[in-house]
Amino acid sequence: LLRFLVAVFFFSFGGPAAFTFLALYAKQLGMDQASVGRLLGMCGVMAVVALPLMGSLADRVGPKWILTLAFIAMPVRVLIQSVTVSGVGLYLAQCFHFFTWAGPEVVVYVYVTRLVGEQDKGVAISAYLTTRTIAGIVANPLIGFLAEHAGFRPMFGIVACISAVGLALFWSLEHGRGERQ
Repeated sequence: LLRFLVAVFFFSFGGPAAFTFLALYAKQLGMDQASVGRLLGMCGVMAVVALPLMGSLADRVGPKWILTLAFIAMPVRVLIQSVTVSGVGLYLAQCFHFFTWAGPEVVVYVYVTRLVGEQDKGVAISAYLTTRTIAGIVANPLIGFLAEHAGFRPMFGIVACISAVGLALFWSLEHGRGERQ
């Protein structure tokens, strides 16, 4: 569980970059308030479509594969933001919400319960949520500092790399588990 939580910590750095700082960058690119609202509202549309599909997919392939897609999609999502110089690219990045939010939202409870067992699932799920919260507490000021001093595009690139650390840790966790079994 601890190894998974460390991976989640790094993965979660992408959250503030994909929401708060995405909106600020969109404004810097010249998008008006209504366009920024539509850009962020796209996440809701993606969620409404993705949640039932992720549930169905999770039943077929299991939580490990959904989480693998999520851990891959987060650095890609933020990396797209780092190379984007127009609103169109930001809309493309939002499409990854399908995997970076809806995927974990559907399967993390099943995954963590499999890691710790039924008797400790409440503690494990609260540890997961606490880890995501702590990551936000750490990430938001760091991302703000980077955006202020390096600019949005380099900041997004750095955050993509930090999120990729989460992918590497999750991959090693799952790869190591396969070898042990």
